[in-house]
Amino acid sequence: MRNSVSSWQELNEDEQQAIAQVVETDPQNYFLTSLDQHGRDTLLNIYYSMRSDLVAGDLWQYVHKLRWAGRNQIGVEVEQVEQVKELLETSKNFQADTSLTLLFKKALWSFRQILVEDQPIHTYGLQLYRPDTPTDPYLLVVDIDVKVFSNLLSFPRHALDILLPDKKLNEPLNARQELIKRNIFPT
Repeated sequence: MRNSVSSWQELNEDEQQAIAQVVETDPQNYFLTSLDQHGRDTLLNIYYSMRSDLVAGDLWQYVHKLRWAGRNQIGVEVEQVEQVKELLETSKNFQADTSLTLLFKKALWSFRQILVEDQPIHTYGLQLYRPDTPTDPYLLVVDIDVKVFSNLLSFPRHALDILLPDKKLNEPLNARQELIKRNIFPT
């Protein structure tokens, strides 16, 4: 398994180019000084998830700016928000959150990955949502849900992970191991 990437030189050319396209100035410096280790590892995990046909196709192509990257979550700007939403709606791997969840989350829409290759997943699923922020119409939040929330039966595990997150499970390199097993993250 590929370990934490702590320097720009450890990134391959495609990864460097992808980050450079979404960071406004000096991507190498941004990668090293603006992101902590969890953010760097999460950024790579989400980058590969957003490019994979096993997830929803190339969603990364719509990202034009990285706003933040932290533990299992990034914020991005996407000019074609409705196109991304449409791809998620038509993907057999995602399901939309209910209006109650949207109200609680303060989101206009939200989609959670629940399948890979027609098989249900219970951990490390991608989630994309559009916060209800009229002054920030291009913002999307992309999470890796450690405990996938696919129905009311799975809600207690998901809620418990939010309220009392398990540091080991929430480690981005654990998510990466699962993404490698699913052939989403390259070995």
